[in-house]
Amino acid sequence: MADFGWLEDPDSVLAQYQYSATSAIGYLGLLGAALFALVAAVLALLVERSSRRS
Repeated sequence: MADFGWLEDPDSVLAQYQYSATSAIGYLGLLGAALFALVAAVLALLVERSSRRS
């Protein structure tokens, strides 16, 4: 029930700072892109180091 806001206090601090669905998707997309870039960079470093050993 709380997921749909039925039990949410409208005067709470968290309820005052709600994002639209478009903004939430944008923020999550940026976060996902940043995490993907970090994982890709670490993977590239590991591949490059392993190729030097051969």
